Amino acid sequence: MNCRDCGFPYVIGSPHNPRCAEEREARQRRDEEMDRMLARWPRPYCCPDPRCEPIHQLIGGDKPTLAEPEPGASFVCFGRMPAEVTFTYDGDTHPNDLHSCNYTPLKGLIVWQENANDWAELQRAYADALDALRAVSDREDTKP
Repeated sequence: MNCRDCGFPYVIGSPHNPRCAEEREARQRRDEEMDRMLARWPRPYCCPDPRCEPIHQLIGGDKPTLAEPEPGASFVCFGRMPAEVTFTYDGDTHPNDLHSCNYTPLKGLIVWQENANDWAELQRAYADALDALRAVSDREDTKP
């Protein structure tokens, strides 16, 4: 028989992981929190792909949602695609199942097809760039 919580095979009456129920409840709480979080991100007014599911947004100004345009407002919307888009360029295969869309009044909408590894690399690159900026700023602060 397999545990309904973790799938671990066991014999009834034998010792088993007592934390299975706790872990299941923790997963349920995380799932409920994620559902609440996803419900707060409406589709931007200029979203180019109705299949994309918004999962997070960075909104400029004091507007809480992107349901309607606001003069001069810019935003970044992060979304998940229902199906992976894969392309091969110069022998390198790129599977993409995420979007990030950048909108500025000056440039309009720029749509990026990405994946979780791309986002992790961007996170590291921004952190490195901030570290470099701090180092440059600290150096400039010490100049006579």
